[in-house]
Amino acid sequence: MREIKFRYFDTRCNKMFDYDPYSDCPIMAGDVPECVLLQFTGLLDSKGKEIYEGDILRHHTYGDAWEVEYIPDAAGVVIHGKGGQCPLTKQCRPNIEVIGNIYESPEFLEATK
Repeated sequence: MREIKFRYFDTRCNKMFDYDPYSDCPIMAGDVPECVLLQFTGLLDSKGKEIYEGDILRHHTYGDAWEVEYIPDAAGVVIHGKGGQCPLTKQCRPNIEVIGNIYESPEFLEATK
């Protein structure tokens, strides 16, 4: 069973924070529109770093930058970029590395457009 974890990006201060489910934080209820909640995918990159929605990955085989996104219609997490779209699975792990996220380092995606 995968661990359910979250982090959030606060647009007021442009910083990413770990979400503490034991705090009285109103983010989960959607009461803080300035904060974007991002869920842990349950997967790690090739260096052991946790992969969250909104992360930007470099694929060592295909190059370029790939964005991690949850797709409700597919009921799963995909990566998409200039090279198309594909499911993010454990088999991807040896070939991917988290290089940033869409909030703090969008320039990685801009470079591949």
